[in-house]
Amino acid sequence: MKHHISPESIDEIVAQEWMIDPSDLRRHIRKREIVEARQVAMYIQVNISRLRLVQVAKMYNHDHATVIYALKTVQNLRETDRYYSRKFDNVMAEIEQFKQPVKIKYSAELYPGSVEIC
Repeated sequence: MKHHISPESIDEIVAQEWMIDPSDLRRHIRKREIVEARQVAMYIQVNISRLRLVQVAKMYNHDHATVIYALKTVQNLRETDRYYSRKFDNVMAEIEQFKQPVKIKYSAELYPGSVEIC
């Protein structure tokens, strides 16, 4: 079964972790927390959603060079900054949870003909 998470959902999860408005990710705002969150969102869009660099650049109103820079920056910060790495891991955990399929099983014990969502 293929799992899909929308680009908008990725933005919402990243924005929630960085405590910013998701719409700020797609605007030209240079505040540190917004730039960091945008870079993480770009990184995830490329690596999870498998979007091309040009598509991600367009999505965030930047050019592909900015996306390349974001990929390098996120990787570097994940390796050198514990706090940043923990925030990134929180985002990835939330995305993995979001991607999990809902399991539905038959539960005749509850009600004949009903289903139970696990």
